[in-house]
Amino acid sequence: MSGVYIYGLCDPRSGELRYIGKSTNVEERVARHIRKASARYLRRWIAGLLAVGLRPEVVVLDQVNDSWEASIAEQFWIASMRLCGCRLTNLTYGGDGQRNGYKHTPEARLKQSIAEKGKPWSASHRANHAAALASPQTRAKMSASRKGKPPPRAAVEGAIKALTGKRRPREIMEKAWAGSRAKKLRRLCSQLA
Repeated sequence: MSGVYIYGLCDPRSGELRYIGKSTNVEERVARHIRKASARYLRRWIAGLLAVGLRPEVVVLDQVNDSWEASIAEQFWIASMRLCGCRLTNLTYGGDGQRNGYKHTPEARLKQSIAEKGKPWSASHRANHAAALASPQTRAKMSASRKGKPPPRAAVEGAIKALTGKRRPREIMEKAWAGSRAKKLRRLCSQLA
């Protein structure tokens, strides 16, 4: 099979969907997530699994023909799963990977990369970074306070905003709801309920 796949990573302990991504080679992309398990929310979740000898379970949610359609489909799945109550580790609404639509130029990204490479962290920077991390007890309390609550309205509105201004988003969304995506979505949502 060829094309671009929309995939999900699930917690093997609970079966909970925790991340949605897109790739032409899902196995390779998941392997990269696992190799780089360190800093971001997704990476910390994966590192936590690896620490107890587990790996995320992979589920292919969708397959599309090109990268543009994949961006729309990824946004669709992220927004839909958040509406169903999934606690996704995705930091963005999907598609291009930007939170607010701003994209640095390649020159700016290269300049930032060069400026940060090889820079050691000062002792105060390390101390501030360590202090910013919540203790396991605090993280457990924060998690318990959010359990069973729907995603914030801002996340849903952001997903809708991310879809505006793109070519044919309404047509793609209508097609998605009428076709197999809707069936998969209804099945996943019913399993979450």
